[in-house]
Amino acid sequence: FIDATISAKGYLGIVAGQNSGSITNCYIEGAITGTSYIIGGIVGRNLGIVTSTTFNGSIISSSYNVGGIIGYNENVGVISDSVASGNVQGTSNIGGIVGRNYGNIKYLYADNSINGEASIGGITGTNQGIISSSIFSGTATGTSYRVGGIAGYNTGGIANSIASGTVIGASNAGGIAGYNITNTIAVYITNSYSLCSVNGKDSGGLVAYNDSSAVIQNSYWNTETSGMLTSDGGEGKTTAEMKLKSTYADWDFG
Repeated sequence: FIDATISAKGYLGIVAGQNSGSITNCYIEGAITGTSYIIGGIVGRNLGIVTSTTFNGSIISSSYNVGGIIGYNENVGVISDSVASGNVQGTSNIGGIVGRNYGNIKYLYADNSINGEASIGGITGTNQGIISSSIFSGTATGTSYRVGGIAGYNTGGIANSIASGTVIGASNAGGIAGYNITNTIAVYITNSYSLCSVNGKDSGGLVAYNDSSAVIQNSYWNTETSGMLTSDGGEGKTTAEMKLKSTYADWDFG
């Protein structure tokens, strides 16, 4: 358990500015303010393993790549079994768990208030890695575009994940992702659903914008709780339909 308040520049996290090792079983309550472009509640820049950690507090930055647990997760970075709550604020690439993700992140829960301009997400602001088995139930707000319940800007993979909070963008807000766009790797959203309330111009119940090469499979949004009858991918379902096991016929429940 660590209770801390930090104000600084550079890679910034209450446990470590940069991690190349293993951080586990860590509970943090605190506040961070900074002008650094990489800030996380636990670690700023991650090249190692972060597991079984919790951050509850406030992170306020005047810059980008800011996350409740990690600011910037490199492609070798792994984050799992972690929880974030409180407040995360910055400009772009702002996420409830990770600001910008290139690595493998799974079994995460975010219940925080996330605020920024563009690429704002309940789990990660920008995802170029893999997100799986994660849940968001807070509020993600962007004063510009690309806001999502799981990822604001997805150019990676999202699987087996749920968003059930509130997503607000000036434009291009989506219950799971604002943008779902192919980059250099296969891009997909699969076996995921959104119960989020979604607000913003050119927005969608599941995704606001999906390019023709990106895959959306077996994924759904609630047309009633979202206030959205359309999405650039996925299938809209009523509240009653979302409660039926038959809706998820292609999911593997073990």
